[in-house]
Parts: sequence; structure tokens; C-alpha cells
Amino acid sequence: LSTIKVHDKEGNVSLLLHRVDGTLSWRSLLHGELRFREIRIEQPDLIIHRDSSGAIHVAGFALNSELTDDTNGFSDWLLRQRQVIINNASILWQDDLRGAPELELLVNFRLENHGNRHRFGLRATPPAESTAQVDIRGDFTGESLNRPDQWRGQLFTQIDHADIGALRAWLPFPPEIKFSPGVGALRLWSRVDRGNIKKLTADMRL
Repeated sequence: LSTIKVHDKEGNVSLLLHRVDGTLSWRSLLHGELRFREIRIEQPDLIIHRDSSGAIHVAGFALNSELTDDTNGFSDWLLRQRQVIINNASILWQDDLRGAPELELLVNFRLENHGNRHRFGLRATPPAESTAQVDIRGDFTGESLNRPDQWRGQLFTQIDHADIGALRAWLPFPPEIKFSPGVGALRLWSRVDRGNIKKLTADMRL
């Protein structure tokens, strides 16, 4: 499929998929539903917007009202696909609540599912003047996003370089906290059991 567009209520394009490739799996016959060995999405454009009341809209849909259990149903369906790959996604963050300038991220994502085991990797590249690439990796077991108490696994996050002063426009620092410009790096390991963080290990340099 090519040039798939999702419009918001005002008619603006809030999600654009330039190309989607799918390879069907023979397991579709066994499970009686459409399953793919691989879903590959190339260069999607997505707008995420927080309005002045604090509500977050993804591709024109409000998270707190318009995205219902059907959305989790679709997410659970994605967890049953063998592999999902997103290459060179452009994600635009608009924040009316903070009045921050628009933030554009270049994101690559890979998800591999084997039964109830789910492994993923995400790399996000913010503007060059603010921070280096953000690397997030996860290895979890779980069946449904509607049952977070069933999930167990590990999560790793790494930021090699961050300009804290440049990030103040987007991060929720309390106004009473003031500091001079600085840079930092972070590596963070966390263990999750039944949806709760049980162990946290961090290396930090400021």
C-alpha cells in the first residue's frame, strides 16, 4: 500500500504512511485472523499534539476520549504479528500547554513477537542542537495491553549526550528549579514485574 492518509476533524493530514509492505503468514489459517510474518512501514509522518487543556491527540484522536478499547484491541493484534518495522518515521510534537516550539523527531522502531515474548528497539534522533540519539530497548513477556499486571521484563534506555538547557522548552522542570546550561549522559536499566518497576540501575554523567 502507498500514500495512506489519516485526517483530523479539521481535514488536516495528521498521519501519512508513504509505504506499507506486509508479508502474510500461513498461521492466519490456523488462528482464523489476518497475521503477518512482517509488516514494514516506510517514512511515516505523525503529528502528536497537546492542546491548551492538557489533552493529548495522536493523529487527530484524543487519547482520553476518542481512543477506546478498540485501540488496545488493535495494539494486541500488533503483538500477534511476527515482526513490525518502522523506518525513518517523522514525529512532530506540538505543545500548546507549555507554548513550546514544535519538536520533530526522526524515529526507527523494530518489534519482534514470539508468542507472549515481545522484544523491541526504538531509536529517536532529536534536533542536533539539543541531544544525541536516544536508544530504548525492551524484552518483555505479556499477552494483552489490557492486563498490565501480567507483564514482566527489562527495559534499557541510553542517551549519550543531552544539552539540558536546550531541552528545558520541552521537559517539565518545575519553575522554581533554576540552573546554568549543562550537558549530561544517561544509561538506565529497569526490571518490571507485574507492571511495576522492581529494580532500577542508572549510570549518569552531568
